[in-house]
Amino acid sequence: MRFLLQIEDLWLVTFLHINIISINYDKIIILYKYLTQNKLLLCIFLQK
Repeated sequence: MRFLLQIEDLWLVTFLHINIISINYDKIIILYKYLTQNKLLLCIFLQK
């Protein structure tokens, strides 16, 4: 499964990041790419 989210709020990204880690999936890869105008592209790859 692959989720792509465009998030502008850094606090929201941090919140999601902490919650995802607390779930403890087998393999979790989180990629952050900075876009123009202080926007964040949050890419989460979940494999079970």
